[in-house]
Amino acid sequence: MTGYGRAEVQIAPYLCSVEARSVNHRYLDASVRVPRELTALEPVLRKIVQGRIARGRVEVFINLRELPEVGGTSTTVSVNRELAAAYCEALRSLKEYVKVDGPVNLEMLAQLRDVFVIEKPGPDVERLGSKICEALAAALDELVAMRQTEGQTLLADIQQRLACLREHGDLVAARLPVIVREYRDKLRQRVAALVNGLEVDPERLETEVVYVAERQDISEELVRLRSHFDHFAGLMELSEPMGRKLDFLLQEMNRETNTIASKVADSQVAQDVVEMKTLIEQIREQVQNLQ
Repeated sequence: MTGYGRAEVQIAPYLCSVEARSVNHRYLDASVRVPRELTALEPVLRKIVQGRIARGRVEVFINLRELPEVGGTSTTVSVNRELAAAYCEALRSLKEYVKVDGPVNLEMLAQLRDVFVIEKPGPDVERLGSKICEALAAALDELVAMRQTEGQTLLADIQQRLACLREHGDLVAARLPVIVREYRDKLRQRVAALVNGLEVDPERLETEVVYVAERQDISEELVRLRSHFDHFAGLMELSEPMGRKLDFLLQEMNRETNTIASKVADSQVAQDVVEMKTLIEQIREQVQNLQ
């Protein structure tokens, strides 16, 4: 499911902002991006995400900004005297070698690399860590709340489609006695046409009808389908993550539906099966969004 959350925390002299985003994904794929100086916090932050989110592609962005108005960290500038002297000697030697005029001055030396050494102390990762974790937890609270709202909408849609699935399953079950009766009538008509008025053994005829009925018997498949429907509905009432379990049940529903289609040669049942397979696929697409 999709979601977004954001939180800020101020730890003088820094302002830290945390953004968390999630989109649909079959499994949990968590990514935490932190400034280079906070790399040590990445495993801790990732573990927090994994503890709150079970499914989806989640991206967390940590931004750390220094606030000069609250007194930033002190920066020192020093001169690498030995390197400056070496540069100066090298420039004088080069000047004599290439025969050019002009002095070697301070402006030249100031533009050369590493003559000035700028040192700025990095942030105290240990001091910042707990506050950043708190900000991440707050951002995840917003993200989870948004996902839950979306989840309720998805569940309502899935429940409606599940009800349609039950209806088509009931139609298939109700059609079976009619199929056997119609087959018996058609068989009698065909036999009567072939024997041209001769008497037909009714027991033999009924044996053939029973054989066809047994071959097209899908009572077990229908019982399993109803069981899957009930289990699916029960899982949707739980507050724990159940997306993968629902996906598995949908695979089993599809398997039973395919078996029914292969066993029963009836146009009406075939239409119901097509509708059931369509509904199962639609529910599967929605379930991919659930945690």
